[in-house]
Amino acid sequence: MVERRAVSSRGRSSFICGPSPVSLTSREIALVVDELQPLVGAFVQKVYLPEPRTVIFDLRQPGKSRLLLVCAETGRTRLHISSDRPPSPQTPFAFQGLLRAELTGKALERIEAFEGERAVRLGFRGKTGALTLVAELTGRHGNLFLLE
Repeated sequence: MVERRAVSSRGRSSFICGPSPVSLTSREIALVVDELQPLVGAFVQKVYLPEPRTVIFDLRQPGKSRLLLVCAETGRTRLHISSDRPPSPQTPFAFQGLLRAELTGKALERIEAFEGERAVRLGFRGKTGALTLVAELTGRHGNLFLLE
């Protein structure tokens, strides 16, 4: 996969995956979720937000680390393993601080696709309880929600 950066209209760096941004279908999301199941049990080491609705989890498993990208950006929603961590924005997004505070050290307990929908649920569990990140990967109006 080719990765490149572009500058958005706000002058911020934009992390774009692939030669032409395309959103995933509900069927493709379900297939990707199946392929991501080996990540269940991994611990969150760090959370990055290179863009307002793009989260990259640095997940640790015995002997290796993996970067899981969840992108709900307009027109290029996706979910996949990433080989590189994108550059951080000059000004961090507030949601990054919340995700780092709440999810660092928690285990990824489940990754599920909503049947027939372009949405996924990532469940995390730790000493302080369980949290769920819901990613609406709907293309035009994608969004991320952290739920108790």
